[in-house]
Amino acid sequence: MRTLVMCIAFGAAVLGCEAAKCTSDLDCVSTRFCQFPAGECGGEGLCVKSPADAVCIGTGGIDFRNCGCDDVTYESDCWRKAARTSKQSEGACP
Repeated sequence: MRTLVMCIAFGAAVLGCEAAKCTSDLDCVSTRFCQFPAGECGGEGLCVKSPADAVCIGTGGIDFRNCGCDDVTYESDCWRKAARTSKQSEGACP
């Protein structure tokens, strides 16, 4: 059995395939944001899906906090991604 994978081009982003490279959210489709490597708040990243807030309920806690590139402390990676920002560091923001 063969699986057919269809890719749909939308600007610089591609749906249905691997994450597209980006330098800002404008390079991604509306359901995705440009996530940079952990510890970097700019440069080249990948368009990743932003979860709905409801998906993040029940996630988090003091051991899962991380600091976003927007200098906000998030209770979990899920909440940070829902806010559409990259991870600056583990733990609370200084």
